[in-house]
Amino acid sequence: MFDLFRSREKSVRILLGALLLLVALSMLTYLVPNYGTNGPARADQVVASVGGTDLTVGEVQHMIQNAMKGRQLPPQLISTYIPQMVDQMVSDRALTYEAERLGLSVSDQDLRDSIQQILPNLFPDGKFVGKEIYAQVLAQQDLNMQQFEADLRRQVLITKLRDIAIEGTIVTPGEIENTYRQKNEKLKVEYVKIPADKYKAEAQPTQQEVENYFKINQAQYREPEKRSMTVLLADQAKIADKVNPTDADLQKAYNQNLEQFRTKERVHARHILLMTQGKPPAEDAKMKAQAEDLLKQIKAGANFEELAKKYSQDPGSAAKGGDLGWVEHGQMVPEFERTCFSTKPGETSGVIKTEYGTTSCKCWRMRTRTCSRSTR
Repeated sequence: MFDLFRSREKSVRILLGALLLLVALSMLTYLVPNYGTNGPARADQVVASVGGTDLTVGEVQHMIQNAMKGRQLPPQLISTYIPQMVDQMVSDRALTYEAERLGLSVSDQDLRDSIQQILPNLFPDGKFVGKEIYAQVLAQQDLNMQQFEADLRRQVLITKLRDIAIEGTIVTPGEIENTYRQKNEKLKVEYVKIPADKYKAEAQPTQQEVENYFKINQAQYREPEKRSMTVLLADQAKIADKVNPTDADLQKAYNQNLEQFRTKERVHARHILLMTQGKPPAEDAKMKAQAEDLLKQIKAGANFEELAKKYSQDPGSAAKGGDLGWVEHGQMVPEFERTCFSTKPGETSGVIKTEYGTTSCKCWRMRTRTCSRSTR
């Protein structure tokens, strides 16, 4: 019977499949509880025999019961899946027979390792809990040790056989490509052979035909615009070593480019800013008095920069001692700008009161400043 399973003839495989399906369907009344009117079959009744190993009704019933546990398969579909289950069980025994025929076996250590992988709770810290607990765990799943280990040995043996088959199968890229081409590349070619010499003498176009063809296909004969150029790379360091302009040359170049050397009028200013923005008008007098006191200290010799760091409320310049850097016309509010540009270098101006804002919200901001001016 095993030889039939290994047969590659299509007719044999179809016949075998039909017989297997017929056997499976005829067993429904015995394998499925209450399926038909006949009584249940004996558990030891043989369903199939492969290489001297029998597949019994009891084993098939147990497989069906496991499939129905937890409603893995709806009862109404069991009749559909029974032939597939029987076919799989027969195939497993056929693979087991072939593995044993090839000399493969499952040692006790292989079996122990497999049990440990499936039921790791039986091996706490790698030690076996004992056969009594082992049997109790299997009993909860309606299994006994002999049946469980026999099925497990069969699966381990099948796995070994499949591993050998996979490892021994080498398919080269060329074989894959050839098989693909044989299955998918199909061409039907019809052709007519035309001798070139026979028609060459007849294919002599006139000048007019050549000109007409050229006019119709001018785009094929156009060439993109091309230019020829020469690139000169100049080393600035070498040029600088060789160029030594005289004072007269420098003066001439300066006179010809005066606008490039002009610098706008500017001042370098510091200031101490006391903010009155967002404060009630009554604070104006207090701010003015503080500004005048600071001015008095500066005129008495106090350090302008230190006072600015301590008292200025301008977040942009207070930490720098009130330093605004170089400023030009148009960069400051008018009152402050006029005072800075009119104060002599090194002098400190008086108290300056400025206000600016927008008429859309009728909001005015007022600042009181003192500044010093210096030139560089």
